Parts: sequence; structure tokens; C-alpha cells
Amino acid sequence: MSRFKFADKLACSLGLLALAVGCATPSPQPTENTPAKPPAQAVNTPSTNQTGTSTTPTQPANPASPNNPLTNTSGTPLNAQPTTPTSGGVCSPLISIAGINSDGKTLALDKQDVVKGYLNLTSNLSCSENVQSVQYMYRLLPVANLTPIGGLVSGDGFKYQLSTSILTDGNYEVVTKVTLKTGEVLFSPGLKLQISNGQITSSGGGGGGGGGGGGGGGAVTPPAGGGTVTPPAGGGGTNPTATGNVTFDVNPSFSVPAGTQKWSLNLSNQASSTPVVDAAGNSFFAAGNKFFVYGPDGVKKGELSLGGSTLNVTAPTALFNNTVYFGDSQGRIHALDVSNPAAPVEKTNFPVATAGGNFEYNAPAIDCSGNVYMHTNDRRLVKVNLTTGAIDTLIPQIALAPGFPATATQTARYAAPVVDVANNRVFTGSQNGIRITSTTGGAVTTFQPTQVCTAGGCTNAAGALDMALNAPIAVDSAGMAYTANETGTLFKFNPVNGQEIWRMFAGEGDAAPVIGSDGTVYVASENGVLKAIPSSYNGTNPGVILEFGLGNVVEFSSPAIGRGPDGKDIIYVGTEGGLLYSINGTNATAPLSQRFVKNLGGPIRSSISIGSDGTVYAGTLDGRMYSVYGDSLGLSTTAQWSKLQGNANGTGLIGACP
Repeated sequence: MSRFKFADKLACSLGLLALAVGCATPSPQPTENTPAKPPAQAVNTPSTNQTGTSTTPTQPANPASPNNPLTNTSGTPLNAQPTTPTSGGVCSPLISIAGINSDGKTLALDKQDVVKGYLNLTSNLSCSENVQSVQYMYRLLPVANLTPIGGLVSGDGFKYQLSTSILTDGNYEVVTKVTLKTGEVLFSPGLKLQISNGQITSSGGGGGGGGGGGGGGGAVTPPAGGGTVTPPAGGGGTNPTATGNVTFDVNPSFSVPAGTQKWSLNLSNQASSTPVVDAAGNSFFAAGNKFFVYGPDGVKKGELSLGGSTLNVTAPTALFNNTVYFGDSQGRIHALDVSNPAAPVEKTNFPVATAGGNFEYNAPAIDCSGNVYMHTNDRRLVKVNLTTGAIDTLIPQIALAPGFPATATQTARYAAPVVDVANNRVFTGSQNGIRITSTTGGAVTTFQPTQVCTAGGCTNAAGALDMALNAPIAVDSAGMAYTANETGTLFKFNPVNGQEIWRMFAGEGDAAPVIGSDGTVYVASENGVLKAIPSSYNGTNPGVILEFGLGNVVEFSSPAIGRGPDGKDIIYVGTEGGLLYSINGTNATAPLSQRFVKNLGGPIRSSISIGSDGTVYAGTLDGRMYSVYGDSLGLSTTAQWSKLQGNANGTGLIGACP
């Protein structure tokens, strides 16, 4: 499987045109296991007993590769820099890319600078052992196909000069493609640029990569049907002005495989805080006692210390009006201004803790006025007014059910409220049923089950532990709500009156359900199964339920739904075994079939997030945050509840703000 590595800051020195740019040394990236073969296809079968069967995916293994350095024409290793070994001692290089415009201006990586005439490209690798070839590729945004630029490049800095005049004006992305001797393909971050040549006419000399080059002759126009453009014969050497073309292959294309790693970060702390991604592709999340902002290219834009070393953040984030909200282990709700992603500012934090009042995996909900609702670990529902700083306890501490086991979790560590703006109510899970109240407090409606399900049926009397409806809630377009209890029953209930509509056995777990465009409810469990419950399910027809075997436990990570190129749903789910799956939704031609699986190497604890460009984000227990090329067009806008807390900003909002 292909993957994408990046240098946190450009680790390059531009030798071309006697211009140098100094950068920080890239930090080693985490080892990633690469599958020896794709995991076995999980089986999706209509369930007759609500348990079903599935094929367990094959766990990926580390590849073995010879340690044979690539050399240039002088016989010396290319880019002789400190290597980045994998667990098997094989170099897996970090790749940087940089470019200089024909006017000598160094291009910013993600600013989409305007380029006219020649573009001078250069790259550096953190190590060269195991490297088979290096080549530049481009794509016209937002098309996902990459096309090679000329041939392979070599030499110090992998310098290449491209005449942009042979390309149609528009927005482009240029990457460095590195092929390893194992057959694995790596990519640099994308150098985004805007080609704007206007009336520039190409005539005369030319340049090339790897020390080669054309020259002389007249203008060259790429053939309409594709193929190779060969410059006229002439003198050699590069020409820094916009006069001529280089050899350019406009026909072959290379699609970045879905599931390819885009970038990864070693945060040195558990990365369970679900990131929120804005429209520009900036991701916001916390790990340990720090808050981070990273650009779509994996380059850090901002960082902020949240407190002392004992503070820890594992709770999901929410974004509202350029403010990011989340809770911490010391019982505070943070509100950070991210109007300037490069300089996040702590607007304020609200201490709401009593004994045990911290926030662990509790997601916030935000109403249209910017009020924040949180369920504390000590089982209280609080509302914070950002303008006044007032903290209201909407629901006091919820007592445990009589006979609740002393050995069971006593805290509401996963419960997350949702806000119904049209009806001015908020509801939340707890260790003792679902609680529903007004956004200003007052009377409380409770849903508590009387019967629960096991793999053998759904007529078992509910006990004290069965009252623990602690998982986050999902709400469909009709206003009906869904949540699971700790013993494995998924409930559909009416939040108006607290009445149950149906129940089914989903398997133990604490992940939130999500709801597809066709009303199908998807829920993953500790049983290692993703279940798809169609809208036709009524509690008595379990045969309509489909299952997909994940081969791994799903603990806290809630799925997310992307919109496929055909408009159909794509379900992304992460497992404790580190496997990130892409699965066709039930409205696809091949329902609940695997699209790709990616091994991230550590237990996936954050819920899944999807950027507007389809990039998939996931954090792991061993302190890594990953972004992976997805196969959707972004988070689904037709799904009824597309991810944890319902929407791209994670606000837990039911309905739209006026």
C-alpha cells in the first residue's frame, strides 16, 4: 500500500539559481506497517440472528528490503543525510519539495502563488537507501489524477526546470513521487501554485531535470491527443527565462491510491481528541496539554500550551464562529480564537469541575448563540454562556440506578449532549438513561429501557447496568434519536416523550452511531462488527440488517460518512487494531463492501473526521495524528447524521441556525 510522508518544516536547501533556503531538520516519523497483501474482504450478509459472521482481515506485515543506496553519476549517495529507518532498518525517507519562480521568488507551499514562465523545482530526501526513482508530477486542481513531469530526476537536490507555458492557466499542485525498491510509492506535500502566463509565447531554449536539458529552437505545442512533447534540437543547459520547453509527458497519469498516507504527526501524547477541520483544510485538535493547528499539507501553523504537565485533553473539539471548544482533564471548558490559525488565542476557560468533574471523551454541543453544553464526568449537564461567563447546571448530578455494580464505570466519560434549536431542548446520555430538558433547564424527561438485547434476542429484562446509555447520540431527519448502552443494545427513541421505538443488538461499545443519506443507521462495536440497520427495520425483522466484519474491536472511535463521486455514502471507521476502513454504504451498488483498508499501526481512539477535499483524519493511542487520502468528495451533506456530533464542525446541533 502506498503512503505519504512529509517533513514538518521544509528540510531543503535550494541550490538552483544560487538561492538557498535554510529549514529545520525533519523529525523522524513513526514506523508504519505495510500490508504484505490486502486484508481479506469482509463479508456483508443479511443477519438472521443479529450476530452474523465475517471474514477477519489479514494483519499487515513489515516488508523486507535491501539496503542499497541510490547513487548519482559520480557514484556518491544522493542527498546523503541522516536516514529515517523503519522498524526493519529500511530507509523510508521524509520528502520535501520547493520551487522558485522565474523571477527568483521562492514559492510558499500552500499559498497558491502565481507562477509565470519557468518553475524551478527541487527536492530533498531525509535518506536515500532503498530509493528506486524520483519524479515530479502535477495535477490540475481539483482533479485527483497526477501526471508525470518529464522523466526521472537525480543529482543533488533533484533539480528540474519546467516551462509552465505548455500548460493551460489554472490552479495546480506539484508533488515529488519517490518509488522505493520495495515497490512502495511515497509523495511529498503538494506545492500549490497558480499558473498565469497570459500571452507569454514560448520560443527558444529549454532545460531539464537531473542535469540534463534541451535548448534552442522554436515554440512547441503539446499534441492534442497526449503523448510526449520533444523540444527542438539545440544547445544544452538551463535557461532561467520563459523561452522554451522541456521534455514533458502529458499522457500517462497516476492516481494517488485512496488510503495512501498524506501526512502523520508524532505528538508524544495520546491523540484521542477528534480533530475538527475547517473549509480551508486546517485541522484543530489537542494532545496532552497542547492545542495544535496544522495546515492541509501537514505543516504546523500554530500551537498553544493549555496548562501544566498534569493537564490532558482527550475530548473532541467543536468549531463555532472561529472559536474551538473542548474540555480537559481538570474540568475546564476551553474557548480558543482561531481567526488566525497561525496564532490561536485562549479567549477564556471555564472551571466547571467538582470532584470527578473532568471531561474525558465528552464532546461539547454549541447552540446558535455560542452557548456551550457539556456532560461532566461526574454526571452533570452544564451550560456555559461565553459572553457573560455564567455557568448553569441544567441537570444536577444524575444518580446511578439502584443496584448499579460497584465494579462498573461510575462516570459519564463518553456522554455528549445534542441541542435541538427548533424546540429549545437539549438531551444527553448518562449512566442512568437519556435525559431531556429545556436549554434553560427545568423539567427533565427520561428514557430508561425496560428490555434489552443479547445475541440471542431482545426480550431480556433490563438491569441496573443496562441503564448506562453513555454513548453519544445521533438524530435522524425526523427528529428520532439513537444511542447504545454499555451492554450492547442500540435504541431508537422519541426525544419528545422519551418513548422507545425499537431496539436491536449492536454489540458492546461506546462509539456514536451515524445515519446515512437513506436513513440507514451504522454502528460499530467491541465485537468487531459494523452493523447497518436500514430504515425498514422495526424491531421484529432482524433479517434486513447487514454486517461488515472489521476483524478488530472498535472502542471509542465513531465512524464518519463521506459523499462518494457517485453521490453514494462511504463509511469510514477505525479500529483498536489500527485499521482504517473505507466501506460502501448501503445505497451503493455493492452495499457494505470494502473500498480500502489502511493500517495506522496504533489503536484508533479519535473519532473519524473528513475534510472538504475528502482527506480522512484519525488519531491513535500511541500519540500519532494521521491524514489519509480518502475516496470521497468530503463529508456527506446528504447524510442525516454524518459523524460524531452530527456535522463537520462537531457542534451537536439539530437543525440550522437562523
